[in-house]
Amino acid sequence: MKLHYAISLGLLLAGTVAAPPGFAATSPAQVPTCQAIGNAIAAAYGPISSVTDNTTKIHALGGHAPYTVLRACDVHVPGHRLPLVVTIDAPMQRQFFDGMAQLATRMGRKVQKLDGAGYGDLAYLLPQIGGGYAVNALVGKEGLTVGNWATAHETKNMAQHIIAMMQ
Repeated sequence: MKLHYAISLGLLLAGTVAAPPGFAATSPAQVPTCQAIGNAIAAAYGPISSVTDNTTKIHALGGHAPYTVLRACDVHVPGHRLPLVVTIDAPMQRQFFDGMAQLATRMGRKVQKLDGAGYGDLAYLLPQIGGGYAVNALVGKEGLTVGNWATAHETKNMAQHIIAMMQ
């Protein structure tokens, strides 16, 4: 199971932490659509075969988490059985992304902090257990996760294209 989904699902099911008081979460209508995310991935990576928007399914699970899933997309690429998984969540905090990076490091993964405006306010490249890479990025109060099987260069390029739409 992908590390991000495992932790996200755990937080969703635990329901022990509420979103900060007074925080007005960004509406899903204000974040890029899954189709727009698919187009960004196509521009960064190459052809895609389809895009699945899983946002409604995630919301149907209910539960309480310290953030709201604004977008959850599977981007299917020809020649790959597993889709690329892209999520946008809010509100997110730096501590969450730093914690994810520390956890990956403790699991023996070589985490790379990504610098530059193209990666939002904070971003990490995380090697995945089954191979490939993910990027966790913070853009304002929105968190972006892109990942699972692409190379480091491809994953960073896809994240930059999506972050450009979020800024």
